[in-house]
Amino acid sequence: MLHTFLSRNAALCLLILAFTFTFAPAQTSTDTISKTSTENVSGNTSAQADETTNYAPKRQLGFWGGTYTFHRDLAGASARAGFGIFSVRYSRTINKSPRVRLKYTVDFAPLVIINFRNERLVQETPRVLDVERDTAFGIGASPFGLQANFRNGKKVQPFVGGSLGVILFNKPVPDRRSPLEPNAIGKKLNFTGDVGGGVEIGLKNNKSFLIGYKYHHISNAYRGGINVGYNTNLVWAGLNFGG
Repeated sequence: MLHTFLSRNAALCLLILAFTFTFAPAQTSTDTISKTSTENVSGNTSAQADETTNYAPKRQLGFWGGTYTFHRDLAGASARAGFGIFSVRYSRTINKSPRVRLKYTVDFAPLVIINFRNERLVQETPRVLDVERDTAFGIGASPFGLQANFRNGKKVQPFVGGSLGVILFNKPVPDRRSPLEPNAIGKKLNFTGDVGGGVEIGLKNNKSFLIGYKYHHISNAYRGGINVGYNTNLVWAGLNFGG
């Protein structure tokens, strides 16, 4: 059930991406005509200034969603864990140059889903595990984030970024307790960290579309009886509204 849900999220992200890149050339063509007209009236300098102003908002409020893609390079529990997230983001430009714009970002995630394997030890010799899948839901926040946009002022801006935060699940993740391992349990509160990059595409009225990749990590920092870190190759897409 969860895998179907996450697969649909991935398909939705790809659909948004296809729509945006279909829309972008048409918009570029329109902008080219408008720019030519402007040059005839006011000159090339004025047109370039307008283009820069439209795609360098100081503050942005938006949302994004992402889901895991592949785990072939990940070992252990991460190779069998599904992950999905929906988040609201506020960002503010804190430094800029003609080529680079540095933004401080804050994320609040009202919905986080993780589907993982619980492996309980029921016999030591020979080793026998009782394996079942479990799903946990949570909310999260990442108050410490930075994003660096390159080609500042242009419509298409590659970026790199990262953030640190927390997720509070509705149950301990994971819970592998058994009579042989009574303390094999994680925590509800987990810490997160991610790093990645992508492309931000400027749209009309200071809006922008983002598509990117994150290497996302979840861990309880050894506060529980066990600490099973979950790593995810996360593909995400979102929309920002500037001001």
